[in-house]
Amino acid sequence: MQTDPSSAPPEETAEDLLRRLRALVGDGGVEIAIDPRRLNHMDSPVVVEADSNIWLYGLLAASGVVWWMAGMTVGLGAFATSVALYATAGRHYVRQRIERRVHAVVLYDITAWRRLWRFGGIALSARQGTSVRRCAAPADNWMAFVRDITSSTAAR
Repeated sequence: MQTDPSSAPPEETAEDLLRRLRALVGDGGVEIAIDPRRLNHMDSPVVVEADSNIWLYGLLAASGVVWWMAGMTVGLGAFATSVALYATAGRHYVRQRIERRVHAVVLYDITAWRRLWRFGGIALSARQGTSVRRCAAPADNWMAFVRDITSSTAAR
């Protein structure tokens, strides 16, 4: 008996799966974890050097002005304070910008998503009962993960 090819389910494209992943993330069924050390690299598809540079140049300029106006000792103190400020608030700001870029840009563009997945530094996780399923880039297959998560969700 021959089956009608038009009755076969349509093949899912990567764009369809990315759309499903975006919906799962929006519903809270899947979480995206980022590795800021990995993604804050100049070759990362989601990094913008200006995010870090505005902090570095601004703090360096402020330290220089303090040095010029108040002297070397106070200037060195301002520089040390600037380093501490960048290490805390600056890095937090950069991490937030990277996360926002992943959610607002990369999840809507399959080409950018593929580049990011090949680069690594992100992981998907979904809670299923008492266990958590993880899928980490670039070693794991995000498309199979989305298929599995959606089929197990639909089975419930």
